[in-house]
Amino acid sequence: MFWNDLRKELQLKSEDDGEGTVTDTVDINGPWWKAARLPNLDCYYSTSWATVGLSIMALHGGPPVREKKLTASLKDGDDLENFLKRFEEAFPGLRPINYDKASHRRQETMAQYAAPHGAIHLTHDGDVKMELHAVTRDADFVEAVRVFFAENTTTTIPKGRVHVLISTQEGPEFKSMGIGGQPLERGNYEDDVLKGFDRIVSDLSSSTPAGRVSILDGKPGGGKTFLVRGLLDAVKDVIFVIVPSNLVQELAQPGMIPALVKLHQSRGQRPMVFLIEDADECLAPRMGDNMSSVSAVLNLGDGILGQLLDVRIVATTNARHQDVDEAIKRPGRLSAMIHVGLLSPEKAGEVYQRLTGKPPYLFELDKMVGPLFKGKTSLAEVYQLARDSGWIPPPKERKMGFGVDFEEDDE
Repeated sequence: MFWNDLRKELQLKSEDDGEGTVTDTVDINGPWWKAARLPNLDCYYSTSWATVGLSIMALHGGPPVREKKLTASLKDGDDLENFLKRFEEAFPGLRPINYDKASHRRQETMAQYAAPHGAIHLTHDGDVKMELHAVTRDADFVEAVRVFFAENTTTTIPKGRVHVLISTQEGPEFKSMGIGGQPLERGNYEDDVLKGFDRIVSDLSSSTPAGRVSILDGKPGGGKTFLVRGLLDAVKDVIFVIVPSNLVQELAQPGMIPALVKLHQSRGQRPMVFLIEDADECLAPRMGDNMSSVSAVLNLGDGILGQLLDVRIVATTNARHQDVDEAIKRPGRLSAMIHVGLLSPEKAGEVYQRLTGKPPYLFELDKMVGPLFKGKTSLAEVYQLARDSGWIPPPKERKMGFGVDFEEDDE
């Protein structure tokens, strides 16, 4: 309906300059879409159309074009529908012309509004991030929009949010995927592991970390992934980004810099923490096949680019301490290197008894014949034995973009 109304209103007068050249007159007090000319119906609407119209008016003596781009997060407990409802109530003169609602979680939703003095484009990333782009000739309107956005959003990054790298038509971008953290079950780990974990939390939270690279090593099943999820829950106001190990070398490439800068600026220039799982190739001594990956870790962890973007790196690996490149272990670059090893028989028994409520012993004909754990055991094996003994993981909330799911908590 809006498009048809515009086409009826679009009746531009023409003037002949006497030499056969016909020019369109511009009403600098009229609606901007008459100056911009209406695009085809299949044209994807954006504020660029309004920018053209307002710029043409400004060139003919109208008010200057004013733009405002804002990025923040929805407040805890808020959602997109309520935000848009408040926005439309605050600015009743705006006319909604398009609402592209996401059909699935973590997909973008876009809403566009128009008025004779300008246009607004709102984008919600499917999680909590809101972006606003206003183009107008009304200075008071720009200020009112800024105040509304500041009062109805927050620059604080919700705890435990994780971002991933995606490809778009405009190039690589980082997108929030929801909450990936959960409180660490400290009773599952030996004291030396917990001491290293606390040091990493301290460095990730500090503006002057002792080191920007942290490494968790150990055999599969020791609980490294749950330590990472514990970091996501324990550290606030940082930008966590999951990076596949095969893409680490791409992060330092020129084509990736704009996406890194945009993410850094959109989140209030908070520290950026890259989470690299199975990072053996990125940490091993430099050879011909992994030179680029190790160099990227060094540059991001302690180089100029890493300093400018305030980058920290947390990597997990199955490699041993001695298999890590010496440059990565240099003091001032390495925050902590934690070996997440097997549990002692005593610690394994404590975990088993906490989960099942049963003593960690073997029984035959209701007679205790010996300890259940005689040697060192992985955390995964302890949890499997607990399941075999009847323990059922409690459901745990998994918060995503548009609601709450439940999944079994395996820790």
